Amino acid sequence: MKNKNIIVVTLLIALVSGSYFFINTRSDNEKSLTPAEDKAEIVKAAKPAVNTQVEKAEPEEDNIEVSTTEDSVDIFSEESINRRYEWFSSHHGLYAMEAQAYRSYSTEALEKLAFEGDPIALYILPTRLMQDYNKKGGGDWEKLCKDHDLVLIDAAVRGSSYALLVLGNTFRERIFEEKSMEAKRRLQQNAMAYYKVALKRGYKQVLSQISSLKNDLGSEQFTGVEIEEIESLSDKIYNSMVMHREKMDLPPFDNEIPDFIVPYYDYLEEEYGG
Repeated sequence: MKNKNIIVVTLLIALVSGSYFFINTRSDNEKSLTPAEDKAEIVKAAKPAVNTQVEKAEPEEDNIEVSTTEDSVDIFSEESINRRYEWFSSHHGLYAMEAQAYRSYSTEALEKLAFEGDPIALYILPTRLMQDYNKKGGGDWEKLCKDHDLVLIDAAVRGSSYALLVLGNTFRERIFEEKSMEAKRRLQQNAMAYYKVALKRGYKQVLSQISSLKNDLGSEQFTGVEIEEIESLSDKIYNSMVMHREKMDLPPFDNEIPDFIVPYYDYLEEEYGG
């Protein structure tokens, strides 16, 4: 297990040095980072809310009119939602329902399980770390960020595309702690790079987040050079994940999108852009 930890720490160091940095100019009495809760994930799996903070997304009403033509697929039927949720759980690390039983576990127990590769512990631990930080009223912010992101990177290497979405959201949240416009811009680029990695993994749930980020940019959309940098960074992150996955003796990523998911992804592309 020690080798596994070294591998993931090495990946974190590589990403820090090559792509993003942790904010260390923040005082303990400043606003703490909002934890990335998984509230209403099942509903969001049906129709994701456009929100830069995952934990604050509220479930939307299921009052969507769906075509009833003979060849149409009701992507918002209970059967479709349940089937989709099972696929997101097994292929992309979405464990909203299963995580309930883990919420009573101590942080130490969650850390031990996460270290052993338990996917549900990896799913819930980043939120717990943030909650503990808030309860203590502050602490070592830089260490918290590194610990938080390390867990998400470990989860992503193990197959959680949802962790990539949360990483992207995390960088966007940290924008509000930065004063430098250059630093804010870099965080936005980092966020987009992680969303792009999620797309490479076949996780188009991030399309709503990408659309939201573009709205944040307003008239200051990414330049051609910045887009190239983002694509290059996302390739480096993905390739590094593949390499470390191999070192952990895990099978190759399954980026295949099954036929029954395609109508839902078509809907997302129409709603948020491809």
